[in-house]
Order: sequence, then C-alpha cells, then structure tokens
Amino acid sequence: MTDLYQGISVLIHGLNDISLYDLFIAQVDNGYKLSSIYTKAAVKRHIKEIERSSDPDYPYYFDREEADRVIRFVKLLRHTDGHFAGKLFCLQPFQAFIIASIFGWRKKKNKKRRYRKAYVEVARKNGKSELAAALALYMFWKDNEPGAQVYTFATEKKQAQIVYDIAVEMLRMLWKDSPSAAAQIGLNKSEKKIFIKEGMGHIEPISDDHEKKDGLRPHMGINDEGHAMKNFSTLKRIESGFGTRDQPLIIIITTAGDNTFGPCYKFRKTCIKILTGEIESDLIFSIMFCLDPEDDWHDPKNWPKANPNIGASPTWDNMYESYELAITEGDESIQEFKTRRLNVWSDFSSAFISLPDWDASGSHWDTHILKGRKCWIGLESSRVKEIVNIIHVFPKDEGGFWVYSKFLMPTYGIAAKEKRDGVSYTDWISQGYIKGIEGKLVTNEAILDEILDSDARFDIQYIEYDKKYNYKLMKTVEDMDINVSAFSQSAANFTAPIKELESQVLLEQLDHGHNPVLRFMIGTAELVERTDHLMFDRTHPTVGGPVALAMAMGGYETDVPVSKVSYYANNPIDPRKALAS
Repeated sequence: MTDLYQGISVLIHGLNDISLYDLFIAQVDNGYKLSSIYTKAAVKRHIKEIERSSDPDYPYYFDREEADRVIRFVKLLRHTDGHFAGKLFCLQPFQAFIIASIFGWRKKKNKKRRYRKAYVEVARKNGKSELAAALALYMFWKDNEPGAQVYTFATEKKQAQIVYDIAVEMLRMLWKDSPSAAAQIGLNKSEKKIFIKEGMGHIEPISDDHEKKDGLRPHMGINDEGHAMKNFSTLKRIESGFGTRDQPLIIIITTAGDNTFGPCYKFRKTCIKILTGEIESDLIFSIMFCLDPEDDWHDPKNWPKANPNIGASPTWDNMYESYELAITEGDESIQEFKTRRLNVWSDFSSAFISLPDWDASGSHWDTHILKGRKCWIGLESSRVKEIVNIIHVFPKDEGGFWVYSKFLMPTYGIAAKEKRDGVSYTDWISQGYIKGIEGKLVTNEAILDEILDSDARFDIQYIEYDKKYNYKLMKTVEDMDINVSAFSQSAANFTAPIKELESQVLLEQLDHGHNPVLRFMIGTAELVERTDHLMFDRTHPTVGGPVALAMAMGGYETDVPVSKVSYYANNPIDPRKALAS
C-alpha cells in the first residue's frame, strides 16, 4: 500500500500546481473521496461562492494566480520528518485546497486577502505541522508585507516551538537549494528568531508567558494544536496588534482534543455554524476532517474521513497497529486513538463519571416542579475566593433524584480564573448559571440569602456542611429551625455517596437539568483511593460542585426526614442581623 501511495504521490507532485486544488474539489464534490459532512460543507461553500463572485455586487473573487503562487512556494520546500524527510514537499490535494482557499480569496475593492482567520482540523500524522511551518515561511518572506512579523503561538513555550523548529529545519535545507534564500534570511539561535537580513521581518515562537506580547506588530499568528489552548489570551493579543497590517492572518490548525469546555471547541462550534449556513462570516475559513457522528470508528473504511493523507502519513500499517494496541490496552488508549487519530472530540477521560454518561442522565425541566418538595442540600464553601457550591438533591416519588444547583462566585480576579480553567465564567454569570458577587470573596451573608431563598421555595430536610468552614453560618441557619448536619470530610464518609452518585448516573436516574457549570465540574472531578476508601482529589479548584453533590446524597442516605414549616415564611425578622452580630 505504501509503495502504491508513493507512486501516486510522484504523479501528484508532477501535476500543475493549482490543479491539485481542482482535484480535491472534484474528489469531494463527486463523492470519489470519502469525506465528512464538514469537509463536504467547506467544498460546497467554496463552489457556491465561486458562482456568487460573478455577481458585480458580490465583494469577493477567487484569484487562481495568487493561490498558485503560494502552492508553488510550498512545493519548493522539503519535508523534515519520517520517510519523506529531505524530499521536496509532496503537497496533497487537501493541503492545496486549504492553501488556495486562504490565499486565493480576495476583496474586489483592493485585491487584499478576504480571510482573517482560518480553522483547520485534521487527525495526527497528516502533515499539519509541516504545512503550518511552510505557510509561516511564506508569510514572513514572500507575502510582500514590509517587516512581516510571524508568531507561532501556544499556551506553553514547548508547544509554540514545534512549528518554529520545523520552519528552521525547512530553512536549513532551503539554504542549500537556494543561494538567494541564504543571502536574505538569517537565524538567531539565542533569541530563537528567523529574520530577514535587510528588514524587520521575523518568525518567533511565543507562549502565554511571553513578556513582549503587548508590543507585537504581527502579520500572522499560527497556532498548532489549538485544542491544548486553555484560553485565547495570546491569540487576542496577536489580533489586537493587527492594526497596522492590511491583510493579517490567524491560522489555528489542530487535532481534536479532550476539553469541550475550552476556547478551541467553542470556536469550532462557531465554524460549524458558518459551514452549515446557520450564521454568515466572510472573514473565517474552516475545514474539518473528522468522523461523522453516526460513523463506526472500528471500521477502517471511515478512517480516511479524518485522515485525508492516509497511506503516506499515517500509513495504513501504522493505523491498524495503533487500533489493535488501543483495543488491547482498553479505555484510555481507545479514547486516545479516537481523539488523536480519528478526530473525535472527547471530554476529560480521567473523570470518575464520563460526560456522555452524565449527559444521558439529565433532562431539561423548570424549577417550579420542585416547589414544596423535600430536599437535602450540600454546601461546599472551602474556597470563598473561588466558587461556593450549593447543591440540592430532591428524591423522586418513582425513584431517582432531581439535582438543582446554585453557584456563587466573586467577580474580582475572574479573568485569571477563566485563563486557568479554560472556561468563560463571565458567560455563565450573564446566563444566570452563576451568581456573581462583587468583591474578592463570597460572604456568609450572600450564602445565607441563597439558603433563605431555597427555604421559601422547598422543604429543606438537612443542609450538609463542612464544620471547618461553616460553623458560624450554620449556627445561624439552625437557629431558624432549618436542620443542619456537619458532614465528616473523611474518605470513609464520602465512599458510599460517591458510589451511589455514580450508580444513579449510570442508571440514568440522576436528573441534573443539564446545568453547564456542574457538568464542567463533573468533567474535571477525579477520585483518589485512601485505604480502600474513595475521595475526591481536592487539589482541583473546580471540584466543589461534585463534593457538595456527594454531601447532599450522603445526607439523604443517613439523615431522618423531618416535617416542618419554613422559618422564612413566618418570621419577619431578617436573620442576617443575627449572623452579623
């Protein structure tokens, strides 16, 4: 199979440059190449806009010569990895389509590039980093932009250097092939910078901790493995420096990842809406090589959807062997194979409850169905500078539980927490899933307000709490005839409710209402074993929701239900005065 592919590659490399792009369109549009719905959508979008470009009022046109210029440049470079190392860049039709789309679409009014941002998703070992490095070299040297600054960026410095290091190796080989390149381009090893000898242009890797991000004047930013980005702060800094550039460009090229709460997956959803026509954007190009939701990942016939370069890199032998090892080794290896080799997005595989199981257990409902019903509450507020978690568990008459969640969070320093955790707490506050509290911490008064609100609406049986942190507050609550119970924070005490919680989810009897904050926390919650007992790993700052849920579940299993009348409904005196005294 490899020999056959290499023979085909020779033929492909000999084709007229721009015809590679035409070949890919024909392969996908006519069904000759097995493709995902999103790959097909990208091609259909391109075809449709080619037709629209003949309209004088349509502001864009496709310039085949500009597309071809970039394709020809890339084919002058050499591969740096695997059995193709040192050989001229054997550009594949899918890569030619990506290049042609990004660089060929132009504005009629000034002939500048149309797209400002590109999102490319493809499985590992399909040459994405090599393509990214080749485009970085083109943008800083041959894009006719004076002083073009190109930045390879990532959250961590090591990741940011991958594309940069490939570009350096490509450049070394180019120097041997082209005296002109050797005369024009230099390399500063100590500063890790490729530079134009007579000018300001350069390529440089940067990460989130780069000290000079605010002074950048980028022409291009390119991110390899966008799924690993905890936040888009560096991307936004690069975009904010585009002001002096006529046609700047951001490219995110990535495999699938295991964080569907992160910024990359959020941007991916925007790209899907563009491809499906749900929203319009003239500035974003995207294409995704991935399995379709209904595809059987065990079937090798589906693997080319995520691996458009299969046969060369990765080889079929490599794919089969990786599959067999994954099946043999089990859960984590299977998830790794599906995510990295087949571009199937997953969630935190190390979580004690998988998010597919969690999602299957929930449904959408309104809190009015809970009015007056018995509930047990778990209060976890060990980190009042973070999120205070108030989780309600309501037993159903027919078995199972409803789970109602309240979250309180100080707004001070929220940007840093978003950067650390890779989620938008600001969005959740605006959507009403978290109650934002002004200041640096969540006060006892704010927590009491939520307890009083719940007492007025529900039949609170017990509030389970950590005596170490909430004794004064719970003494005030207890004085209002609301039952409270100090929940021992030992692993021995948590084991039974953790097991019950997991069982209820697997039985699809824990209806959590699809609260996104609790879902995120469940996805990050990990267990540790302590002398044959189970406990949450409390080092995670977002584990509070699952802890409070387990406490509420434990209270339901051990506390004796009581009959009472709401104190809040029958006492006009504000209990917060007692708390303050």
